[in-house]
Amino acid sequence: MRPKRDDTGAGDLAHNPLLRGILGCMWPRVAGHRLCEADPHAGARIYPTAPRAGVRYSERMRSAVALVPLALLLLVLPGVAQIPTELAGHPLGSFPWFHYVQSINVDRGVTCGLDPSRVPVVLGQTFDAYVVAARTVAQYNANSALLDVRPGGPTTMTVVPAGLVTNSFLLAGPNTLNAINAFTLNPNAGSVLGVGYDIVLDLDQDGVLGAGDLIDGYGDVAGFYMCHDTTLPGPYPVSTAWYIGAPPPLLWNSKKIYFPGGPLVGQYPLVVISHGFLHDYTWYDHIGQHLASYGYIVMSHQSNVGNGDALGTETASSSLIDNTEQFFASLGTIGSGVLQGHVDNSRIVWIGHSTGGEAVTRAATRLRNDNLPTNHFDIDDIALLVGLAPVAWLGSDKVNPADTPYHTFLGAADLDTSGSPVQSYAQTLSIFERAYGPRSVTYIHGCGHEWLHTAPFPNGPFATGPNLIGEAASHKVLLGYLLPVVEHHVRGNPAARDYLERMYADFHPIGIPGNVVVSNEYRDPRSAKNLVLDDFQDHPELGISTQSTAVITNASDSAEVRMGDVDGSFDWNPAQPSNGMTRASDQVLDDPRCLVLDWDGSQVFYWEVALPVAERDLRDDGYLSFRVCQGTRHPRTTGLSAPLSFNATLVDGNGRSSNIEFGVYGQIPQPYARTGFGTGAGWQNEFSVVRIRLADFAANGTPINLSNIHAVRFRFGVSCSTPVGRVGIDDVEITNPNAMAGAVSIGLPFGAPTLVDPASATSVVALVRGRGESVLPGSVLLHWRVGGGAWGTVSPVSQAGDLYTMELPPVTCHASIDWYLTADGAQSGAHRFPVAAPATWMTTPAPSALCPWAAGTYPTELLTVNGTTGGASRIVDVTPGGPITAALAQPGTLTAGTEHALFLRVGIPTAADAWHLNGIGTFCFPICWPACAPQTALLAASPGWIWHPSALSNVHSLTPWTDTFANPGVPFEVTIQGGFMDAGNVVRITNAVVIRHQ
Repeated sequence: MRPKRDDTGAGDLAHNPLLRGILGCMWPRVAGHRLCEADPHAGARIYPTAPRAGVRYSERMRSAVALVPLALLLLVLPGVAQIPTELAGHPLGSFPWFHYVQSINVDRGVTCGLDPSRVPVVLGQTFDAYVVAARTVAQYNANSALLDVRPGGPTTMTVVPAGLVTNSFLLAGPNTLNAINAFTLNPNAGSVLGVGYDIVLDLDQDGVLGAGDLIDGYGDVAGFYMCHDTTLPGPYPVSTAWYIGAPPPLLWNSKKIYFPGGPLVGQYPLVVISHGFLHDYTWYDHIGQHLASYGYIVMSHQSNVGNGDALGTETASSSLIDNTEQFFASLGTIGSGVLQGHVDNSRIVWIGHSTGGEAVTRAATRLRNDNLPTNHFDIDDIALLVGLAPVAWLGSDKVNPADTPYHTFLGAADLDTSGSPVQSYAQTLSIFERAYGPRSVTYIHGCGHEWLHTAPFPNGPFATGPNLIGEAASHKVLLGYLLPVVEHHVRGNPAARDYLERMYADFHPIGIPGNVVVSNEYRDPRSAKNLVLDDFQDHPELGISTQSTAVITNASDSAEVRMGDVDGSFDWNPAQPSNGMTRASDQVLDDPRCLVLDWDGSQVFYWEVALPVAERDLRDDGYLSFRVCQGTRHPRTTGLSAPLSFNATLVDGNGRSSNIEFGVYGQIPQPYARTGFGTGAGWQNEFSVVRIRLADFAANGTPINLSNIHAVRFRFGVSCSTPVGRVGIDDVEITNPNAMAGAVSIGLPFGAPTLVDPASATSVVALVRGRGESVLPGSVLLHWRVGGGAWGTVSPVSQAGDLYTMELPPVTCHASIDWYLTADGAQSGAHRFPVAAPATWMTTPAPSALCPWAAGTYPTELLTVNGTTGGASRIVDVTPGGPITAALAQPGTLTAGTEHALFLRVGIPTAADAWHLNGIGTFCFPICWPACAPQTALLAASPGWIWHPSALSNVHSLTPWTDTFANPGVPFEVTIQGGFMDAGNVVRITNAVVIRHQ
């Protein structure tokens, strides 16, 4: 079970024994405490904030209390305390008619939405509505007098017998409330983003917050935040300093530092910027000036990026670590010591562009996995990684954000890290998909690679495509989103998260030009206590969810796919349903998956997932969350040629349903209309996050029982969505209010083992650590089973910091082992990997290559090369560069179709090693040949022959295998043998044939 809310505050109604006794089953839940199960209209909202470890987290008393039958409450208990509820937001043009939000742009204004079906006591009443400066519970207890911040004072209003549309009241128009705090030089004295306000409905019109009054914002988090234009500079003047080191290639340690001007007070977070290939550390003034003006210290450094290739990423990661270390060591001399004592080494942000973009994650991976010696910081001090159009040369074993928060900015018009369908360094979204901490994307249409810095690049902006937006607009998007991203992860600013979670059309930085199109993705960390209904990772079958519940669909061409475009073209091909997915650059270790489907306008199509029985009460949960993309160049997408949306539906245990067409918040952009890699227009598939407040499904008295929801359904087609469409869908979740209050992350920094050895234990290395809480000693365990039997448990065999090594036991040859990991947080309780374990689990096979090998050959000659066994010498001579055709015959003692394989070995094997052709990997001639030890490779195998993923190819029958050896320039000999798997899972070896190049 996910944890239920534990709201705090004076006057907590659920702790009033008289109230609990009187209400009984008439009031099902107050402030997180279940009183009965009967109310069909209970609902909840979260007010999310995602602080990193050490940042205070406090949830407001916003829960199903918003759905209290207030008439009963006020009539029975006239002296009851004030009622926290949800009021701030803005009207919508269709159901659910009102959007309750946390952050509001100052140019939009704020509206109070009252749903009479939830608060019937206010019907016909006249009361005063106050907008007051936000206060904590303690501050209200000390002074409950209400002082409206608006020039005209409180608004007197009356609720009429109608719905939300009629009973939505404008409280403050555009640009009437202050959105900029009164700042001091102390960065911790006030928020640099968002001015907090509470809304109070003073029902008795006595001018104080008292019994029965409604309040939006009773806690440490305000009722709403009025936000200024985040593309503009902040309130602090900015000063700069330099550190000039020895010139490259002797050293790469020159730096430019930006910091708030004037006397510094307290400690400021550090932001470090690493440039890219052919770039310079002085080209990032726009970022340094912007963040320093909001109370950050920014250091941009010289970096050894080499040739901008994989080795360049490695050397750049070393430059980043070295420069960060040296910066802290040099604080006494930089700027004559002005920063000494004012840099917080526990709150560090690493930002990198291009090669530097991959280097920031490579450096974090090295800190996490390699135990690099550092004096001033470690991996736990890295609060956020930001990649600006990062390259993606290295695999997930070397570049993995893991549980460190990760954000990336990408340009759809980028000519370098382009997101092309060809597997290469350009598939930068693969880094994003590897992250299992908080992760987010800002994808900018018309933005080029070189528009993310400030210098004119000699070879142009590296941009191509329609509607190019240029450097100025690109900077507006970058700076406008970078501030809230950093504020969210570094300072835990509750006003910042809406920039990540809400759809672009619904909420975005004010200063971004109106012609710019942006897609935003966000996902909570996998350590969060959310209910992952389906992330399409654990079951390849369409009919089974992540929670092992039923999934049903009638949608056309629906499939669960690996998010990798494998044919090098963006043209739609029915044989490749993953077309346009460019998120798996590492063919071995990257395996992100999603659902794809399409529909026409002929009928209603649907996809539906059942909720686990224990998780059907959604009253204490916050949002239905999922991410969606349009499928590039699909006939449905090109036919629509417009943004897209569809219906999200909750179905309760009585069969009643409630639908919200999420287009009321914003739609999914059509793919950027860039050409190339095939015919037509349309670039890589770009996801957007959709989050729908669960309580809104019950708006206006809609009869849906949120305490007993049986299914989540998506509906497409007639009257449900845009008329046609092709989409990818992923990360279907129910989010929880307490998801980020304390969390333990479990991940595999070196990846899951691809094979287990039948003869010995196989190691699993897990990264397990708490974010804002500790991991309980002894709670880290590996659970395993074989053949669907009972689960066994093993403890770690060793521990090095947060890295735990556990061992999978040996298993029977040609079998497989299921396993999952668990760990307990001191506050948040049990955590699992995978998240739905034990309903889902990891599976690792014991390969045929490691099975027992027979000590003799078959009695007949089964292998021929170029039509011969080689006679008594077993040697077949071929001319250099000539063709080689190997063929296996079916042994008469085995059933037709038996699994089989062909192996190749350098040199002629001796009698001692002839029966151990169990090498793994793609064959190549080593430099040391022929002096080095014999090497073995798998040439071809039948589909059921379990082997390492780097095997060369598959043959599906005993069809001859043909290839041509390149001429290495010297005579050489290689040996080919075959193998068959008999009924006892023993590999039987055929005759060997030596191929000799003369």
